Amino acid sequence: MTRSSQDAGLRDHASRRSAARRALWQAAGLSLGVAAALGLGRFAYGLLVPGMRTALGWSLAQAGAMTTANGAGYLAGALVTAAVTRRLGLSVTFRAGMILTSVSLAATAVSGEAAAQVVLRAVAGLGCALVFVTGGVLAGRLAARSGSASPIGVYYAGGGLGIVLSGAVVPFVAPDRWQLVWLGFGLAALAGTALGWRAALSAGAKTDAPGRASAEVGEAAARSRPPRPARTGKGVVRPRPPRPAVEEGAARPHLARLWRIAVVYALFGAGYLAYLTFLSEFLAGQRASPVQVALTWTVVGVSALVAPALWNRPIAAWRDARALAVLLAVQAVAATAPLAGAAPLLSAIAFGLTLMVIPSAVTALVRATVPEAAWTGVLGALTVVFAAGQTAGPWVAGALAGLTTPGMALAWNAALCGCAALVALTWQATEPHHRASTGTAPGT
Repeated sequence: MTRSSQDAGLRDHASRRSAARRALWQAAGLSLGVAAALGLGRFAYGLLVPGMRTALGWSLAQAGAMTTANGAGYLAGALVTAAVTRRLGLSVTFRAGMILTSVSLAATAVSGEAAAQVVLRAVAGLGCALVFVTGGVLAGRLAARSGSASPIGVYYAGGGLGIVLSGAVVPFVAPDRWQLVWLGFGLAALAGTALGWRAALSAGAKTDAPGRASAEVGEAAARSRPPRPARTGKGVVRPRPPRPAVEEGAARPHLARLWRIAVVYALFGAGYLAYLTFLSEFLAGQRASPVQVALTWTVVGVSALVAPALWNRPIAAWRDARALAVLLAVQAVAATAPLAGAAPLLSAIAFGLTLMVIPSAVTALVRATVPEAAWTGVLGALTVVFAAGQTAGPWVAGALAGLTTPGMALAWNAALCGCAALVALTWQATEPHHRASTGTAPGT
């Protein structure tokens, strides 16, 4: 090898390393959107339920209705994101969602009227969908440019980060100062917007033509959480072959075959947000100290951060719904554990380890058993079913808890996830599939 070729190889290697570092920093900026949208805009409300109920005189059903409104806003946002992106482009839509989330969180501090709170929680859900869906596409582009799956992992880590940050602060604020917390959430989200602004611009550069991005956004909205890129060796992304065009009605026969999975996803959606919404209320009823509440909530976020490393292999290896059934069973046990007298921290660990992985398991199952032309249609239909479940579930759980005790919301989560696990075990793939078409097990 000549000296000139060696120098060229070194320059090329240095260039790739520089591109990988730049992509990671940009993904970190985008992850602040997930931290604000999911961690603060959706999940952190559960920490404020005890204080807001006391200050505003809400019933548990009213407290659950706020989460229902947030879920309805998220569903609406997921449905319109593709249309918005066609007009504005990816990075503009992402930044608009961040601003909408920031403003709605800060505005939540203005009025304690239940009607105003419902509207603002719905607006926050809408902003969350715009951020989450478009951010996933931008992170995927960063992964493709850098030749590494790491930017996607960094991006999705933002959800756990938001839970950790809120858990470290909120329990130590006096319950009657809930407005101060929401204002702080809004300012934190605004700071995240400022820090992630340039990252969104850079990630969407050159390929951010509104019309060009719409197809990617449509698929990302359907998936709710895009799977990781395929790997070959250590951190190298193998290009996938061009996807076939989606045929009209291609999803219908597969939806009929996957009706059990639709039931499973609806049950999970109706259950998991009840746990997050009423966990702090349950702990307050157990006379938990602010330190205990903070530690429990933080553990949920940390567990969610490390969960993919634990579950990626079984999800990829089990072609039927066994991995999904195990995940649901673990979550059912997690919700039951505090009711049986187990330490809340054990429940938080187990719940966090399943929180963001169950949607990935559903996505992987569809990608492994459905022809590629039908992926978007099938996943889109399943996402609608899931969103409907998470919209109705918290209100029902709150109503039941209001008639009994806050622990009933945890029992609701356990019962629904337990039933979902049993239904998942009854489903089996009925046809050999084309994993070779993507060259890897889905979801990895």
